Amino acid sequence: MRRLCFSVFALLGIAVAAGAAGSEAAMLTTFPREAVEGMVWDYSQVQLGTQSFNGSLQGIGSPGMAGIMYETKGEWEQLEAHVGYTKGVSKQRACKFVVIADQVTVYTSPEIHGGEEPQLIKVPITGARQVMVQIQPVTYGGTLGAAFGQPMLKKNLTAEEKNSPFVVELNGRRIPYNQLTAPTELPINIPIKPGETTYQVQVINDPATHRIQVKVTP
Repeated sequence: MRRLCFSVFALLGIAVAAGAAGSEAAMLTTFPREAVEGMVWDYSQVQLGTQSFNGSLQGIGSPGMAGIMYETKGEWEQLEAHVGYTKGVSKQRACKFVVIADQVTVYTSPEIHGGEEPQLIKVPITGARQVMVQIQPVTYGGTLGAAFGQPMLKKNLTAEEKNSPFVVELNGRRIPYNQLTAPTELPINIPIKPGETTYQVQVINDPATHRIQVKVTP
């Protein structure tokens, strides 16, 4: 099927300053572990989508939720990681990634599928003495191959460094985009059908949550 590509303009432009030299970071996997369930840690390089990262926390495909709790001593401000599936996982596999700080859920990802590019997350955990990362299956065995790539704890960050990247969704499915500024245009593939077809395009641009939703309907 032939496809026509056109552009939708989302008029946003948020400047991002360079990070401060005084920030500190440490791999989450170096902290004491407790309550490990259905997840393993791997210090070797891992490929999520088309991107490679050093170290990961991966689900093993248990029927239920997978998770690990870490003792973080209340000294860190932010958990940063890339979440997604390892290369070659079926698009039918799906899960959600969750971060819990001192027994309070502070982050839940949208539904993520195999074959998608990983999503960069920046989760505030200031003062938390315990941080748990979880993978919740959406499909059966959905934790298998799901991973927190290169999970880091950070502190002494500037306001700009704490900003989360924009999430861009097309018809409910996230598309690859890990930038801290909003796109000014977005290529969209439209199927060419016999006869005449009119498409409607809706763009919802929410700078408060760094989320752009594009809906295309005939």
